[in-house]
Amino acid sequence: MEENMPIGTVVGQISAKDPDDGPTNGEVRYKIVSGNENQHITVNTVNGIIELSSPMDYEAQRSILLVVEVSDLGSPALSSVCSIIIQIIDRNDNAPSFLSLRIKERVSEDASIGHIISQVFAIDKDSPKNNNNKVFYESSSVVPFVIEPSSGMVTLSSNLDRETNPR
Repeated sequence: MEENMPIGTVVGQISAKDPDDGPTNGEVRYKIVSGNENQHITVNTVNGIIELSSPMDYEAQRSILLVVEVSDLGSPALSSVCSIIIQIIDRNDNAPSFLSLRIKERVSEDASIGHIISQVFAIDKDSPKNNNNKVFYESSSVVPFVIEPSSGMVTLSSNLDRETNPR
């Protein structure tokens, strides 16, 4: 199941049969007995349909192990349990963020083109599966520097002249 699916999304359905005869002995009811501490999942007690009751976040929880009990309506009631694993699939839902929002460097006016000035770093909380956490760098500013898209390395791209541009 993908993360961030809407509440009410059907995750699956469990089914059990009771061979007993009678109006109550052969009827079954389902309930979650463990593994639903965060209340993300509900199971319909009559038909066994499993639904999402709150949004899932892959970065917070990658899977859910539910234990579901099925009971008949006989007296005494008889029951059985089964385990269900729900895997959460990561989506690209987190924007990258820089480790430092401001970097100040000093560069000599006579530095040569290609001189390494600094390196920027950003992280993305998404999973590396499908490259959801891959970060690419670029600058939209008109400056005499370039940023290498995959490494974040900042280098001088043209000569500096303090008299025409004192920054």
